[in-house]
Amino acid sequence: GTRSDNMVDKTLKGRSTGARQPARGEASGRAVLSEADVRSMRADRSQGPSALGRRFGVSSSAAGSVLSGRTWKHLEDWNV
Repeated sequence: GTRSDNMVDKTLKGRSTGARQPARGEASGRAVLSEADVRSMRADRSQGPSALGRRFGVSSSAAGSVLSGRTWKHLEDWNV
């Protein structure tokens, strides 16, 4: 489809939050983790990023970013 078709499609599917506010969390079309996954990772941080990454299907770097609050910081519990 055209660019216009794509813009309409993303709006209808809730993937558009406006030009100045990027989609966050599950609303992002590139999200691998769900909010429930992130909360579970943070609740079980004793396993460490490598083990959590394997468990949730992401890299240890991505898991570490979740645990440190670098990513998914819009969730209130990021610094637990």
